[in-house]
Amino acid sequence: MENELLRTETDAAPKKEPLREIFLYVELLAITATVILLFFSFIARITVVEGGSMENTLLGGDRLIVSDLFYTPERGDIVIIHSPVVNKGEAIVKRIIAVEGDTVSIHEDGVYVNGEKLNETDGSLGYTINSYPYLPKAPQVIEKGKIFVLGDHRSNSLDSRSFGQVDESAVIGRVLFRIFPLSSFGTVD
Repeated sequence: MENELLRTETDAAPKKEPLREIFLYVELLAITATVILLFFSFIARITVVEGGSMENTLLGGDRLIVSDLFYTPERGDIVIIHSPVVNKGEAIVKRIIAVEGDTVSIHEDGVYVNGEKLNETDGSLGYTINSYPYLPKAPQVIEKGKIFVLGDHRSNSLDSRSFGQVDESAVIGRVLFRIFPLSSFGTVD
């Protein structure tokens, strides 16, 4: 009698339907692809660094995640902007040095924002101040809705020293983190 009972319970177990499992996997894959597509369409995008204006912070070929969701430009942020000059509209990467209402002046001994010299002595920036090709003659106040940007490799950067203040609307997004090369994966300062 026990054997009969065991046979009955085994026979009664639900059989897996291979077609149903395949459908569930396809559905999961479709949902995942949709979420990724929506994320990279509306929240963030991947961009590739070209050129050397941000060395040694960013190098050519670095891949970055950039987002403009709820973004307000702040001093020190690394941003992707539409170039106002060379190859007008092309995306370039720069650091925000000053925002609306700030006063910027550049001297042979450094960059000053609101009268205070920026601390750029950590050695990571590959530039020399006295090699600036475009030294402003007088301090400038950043206008409403504008930002002042510089490349970290100051002697190899086309930036606000040459093309002036940039409209905040030209900001494509803030660099959130580097995803490639994997050895440098993480946030970018």
